[in-house]
Amino acid sequence: MRQLAPKGIIFDLDGVLCSTDRFHYEAWLSCAREVDAPFDWQINDRLRGVSRMASLEIILEGSPHSYTQEQKERLASEKNERYRALLSQMTPDDMDPAVRRTLHELRDSGVLLAVGSSSKNAPYILERLEATDLFDVVVDGSMIERSKPDPEVFLLAAELLGLAPEECLVVEDAEAGVAAALAAGMACVGVGRGAWPADCAPHARVESVSELPALLERVPREPVEVPGGRTWWKEAVVYQVYPRSFYDANGDGVGDLRGIIERLDYLSALGVDVVWLNPIYRSPGVDNGYDISDYRAILDDFGTMADFDELLAALHGRGMRLVMDLVVNHTSNQHPWFVESERDAQGPYGDFYIWREPAADGGAPNNWGGCFGGSAWTYSQERGQYYLHLFTPEQPDLNWENPRVRDEVFDMMEFWFQRGIDGFRMDVISLISKAGYEDGPVREDGLWGDYMPQCANGPRVHEYLREMNERVLSRHDDMTVGENAGVTPELACLYAGFDRDELDMVFQFELMDVDGGESRKWTADWGWSLADMKRVMTAWQETLEGRAWNALFWGNHDQPRVVSRFGDDSTPERRVRSAKMLATCLYLMQGTPYVYQGDELGMTNACFSSIDEVDDVQTRNAYVEQVGQLGVDPDEMMRIVNHRSREHARTPMPWNAEKDGGFTTGTPWRALNPNYAEINVEAELADQDSPLHYYRRLMAVRRAHDVLVYGRYALTEGTDERVWAYERELGGVRALVACNFSGDDVPFSPGEDWGRARRLISNYGDNAPTGALRGYEALVLLLEDDC
Repeated sequence: MRQLAPKGIIFDLDGVLCSTDRFHYEAWLSCAREVDAPFDWQINDRLRGVSRMASLEIILEGSPHSYTQEQKERLASEKNERYRALLSQMTPDDMDPAVRRTLHELRDSGVLLAVGSSSKNAPYILERLEATDLFDVVVDGSMIERSKPDPEVFLLAAELLGLAPEECLVVEDAEAGVAAALAAGMACVGVGRGAWPADCAPHARVESVSELPALLERVPREPVEVPGGRTWWKEAVVYQVYPRSFYDANGDGVGDLRGIIERLDYLSALGVDVVWLNPIYRSPGVDNGYDISDYRAILDDFGTMADFDELLAALHGRGMRLVMDLVVNHTSNQHPWFVESERDAQGPYGDFYIWREPAADGGAPNNWGGCFGGSAWTYSQERGQYYLHLFTPEQPDLNWENPRVRDEVFDMMEFWFQRGIDGFRMDVISLISKAGYEDGPVREDGLWGDYMPQCANGPRVHEYLREMNERVLSRHDDMTVGENAGVTPELACLYAGFDRDELDMVFQFELMDVDGGESRKWTADWGWSLADMKRVMTAWQETLEGRAWNALFWGNHDQPRVVSRFGDDSTPERRVRSAKMLATCLYLMQGTPYVYQGDELGMTNACFSSIDEVDDVQTRNAYVEQVGQLGVDPDEMMRIVNHRSREHARTPMPWNAEKDGGFTTGTPWRALNPNYAEINVEAELADQDSPLHYYRRLMAVRRAHDVLVYGRYALTEGTDERVWAYERELGGVRALVACNFSGDDVPFSPGEDWGRARRLISNYGDNAPTGALRGYEALVLLLEDDC
């Protein structure tokens, strides 16, 4: 980090010292209604850093009418008049007291202060805030030729302060403002925003202006060496997009690639570095894309290869990366490889899959049950043999022992790397090597044998992954994460050890099984204890320390919503508070955070009244087995479904409170969660206390402090069933993360040495009361003894 010791500090006004977003929104909304154009918070975000006339042109893109230049100027003028009138509602309370105290502290230290704003309303806003006297100089839009962030704003402010550009520091929240400051030759601190393009990044970042004094006092440290080295994917935040449910741009009811393109600014503002896409390849859709019939083509529902290339370019243009889903344990039974394998046992694809002769009684070769119900074997009349499918019959398992299968897979991976992708998430990759095909131990339900002992972590899996790394992965600056069923911390060090040349990370499911979500999924036994949760994650943190890297996730497309599962969705307040707490607790551990779409909103489980409302093949098949074969009461099974099903994660993303949450203008492929009117992006953008804004701040805090990325984890509160507290330490810097998993106040004291610490973030937004954590409170403290 560049050392910052300015003689003068130039602040942007809006978004840094205060927020006038709601006034801009109301003024532009009125304008949009006048021209019959749509307007929402997403469009409003596009206007940030854009001139008034350019903003009007963006709005008019959605208008069915045409306007002359004179009419446009009138509309823009009327908007400004409305905005000015709305500003009269501002009071001194619109400036955070902590920011006001910080400005006084900076003035008292002898630093000169200025406001450099393109807005001609800046003096009036400062007057309403009763903050004019805090600044030595105010430069507003009336004093420069161009009205939007331009080096001239900051250069003029420096001149009026009597300082050279290199003696000044600019504090900005917008990309255009940062670019202007850099062009003026000034140091720059970014406020609040989580992600910045590589060619337009501030020299330092803070969550709030109130953090500036500590930043300026800090002596830049030499980077501490860390095992395995510093890499972009360790520091990144990954956001998982389930394309079918993210955003529908063409109105056919199905999310698509163009929908993702249109919402990239939302992801950038959230602080996302990497987007992981669930499968977008051509597929019959039996398992929503995990049954692939063509690895080199885009599913028509999602768009075209040209759309994909545009998405990739748009991501890279924003400084973000793209990770694809690699599904190579199995294909679709409509893949040409399987069609040929079934047709001709002696042909070139005859042994691309796992075929076996019938048992002596003509039945399946063994007693294995499939992951989604039924036998794991299906008989082919055409070939006269059974083929293995650990999932649905439409998903036959590939035979990785055949080197030609590996050749085809590695060639396909290289195809996508050549298109420019940045890595792969590897579906059930720990199942690609089978140890044998004997009967498995009968599962607790008594229906089938368990294939896991012979299919998970098989004898050649590491050989295959090292070959993959040597032939493909090692040639690219990529990121890989494996979905590893049955993996332990020690096994993870084999799959993803820093010296193993296999994968970068693995997804483990021990955390997802503390409530039986993996081992007893379709039962009503979903109790869990915080002690188990701490035991599991502490083992993973301690075992992988210095040897491998963790992947941190609460949710994905295969899990119910985390706030309903491990938080508290009984009231709006508890939902919001516990959603923030859960994110704080997990994502500040050592590892790369993976955020599943909608979790940043605190989305909840839905409530299905009938299995007919469920699309997911796993849930539907489980219902048939449990009700039809095991005699479970249908109402009881629906209760289980409403707690356990992965269908909850697949309801479409709610963007606003309008019909179908603004997800589509057509009929959505499946119904939204009915609470979308209250839980949606637009509502949370408008609420500074929402989970969405908290996620933004949390990811920015993690990014700003090396100790929260690379620091060693140490559990400090291991026995209390309500509190999870741990420390992170790196090079003498310590952080304390304390989380209350209950809705009640809990006695908690971090210790005397933390009395000198500063608070980085809290989901209560104030200083915690001495000696207690409030209901679902999360608190993060930082202690830098030698700074």
